[in-house]
Amino acid sequence: MQQYFQIDPEIDGGKYKMKGEVKAAHRAEFQVQDYPMVHIAGIHKAYNVNLTNEFRAFDVTPQMWRILVTLQAKDGYSIGHLSEITLIEQSHLSRMIDSMERDDLLIRKEQMRDKRIKLVHLTRKGRKLFVQLLPIVLDQYDKVLSGFSSDEISTLMEYLGRIRVNMTTHI
Repeated sequence: MQQYFQIDPEIDGGKYKMKGEVKAAHRAEFQVQDYPMVHIAGIHKAYNVNLTNEFRAFDVTPQMWRILVTLQAKDGYSIGHLSEITLIEQSHLSRMIDSMERDDLLIRKEQMRDKRIKLVHLTRKGRKLFVQLLPIVLDQYDKVLSGFSSDEISTLMEYLGRIRVNMTTHI
């Protein structure tokens, strides 16, 4: 297993103990900036800040964008499924959908097979908003990925996909 910190064999026989007090030498050798998840969190935070600023004139949040982009690709998801895809907690997503429905961006319709299930669909106004926001998002992607070749972007996406699989299957 690849390690992201160094272990001093002179301390605790080279074994890093997760329980109890971490020795001072271990604390000095483990730097938070060496942890990949910190980089991913920092990228996510900066991306959301940038999108929030860009979307301000449209009164849209990055989470609303995720809903719009998901529904434009395939319309008619249940709130539960939409929550899984957009990575938005279901209770928060329900409130967002209520708000977006009041703004005539979305509409809930009964599922044909099971009337108890409501499926979320984009309205014309929601599709129009998606089309307006798409160039902003594509511009952000271009800025974020500038200097990367298409092969490097493919490799990056492969690595991120593998990390995501690891997070859901090995932890």
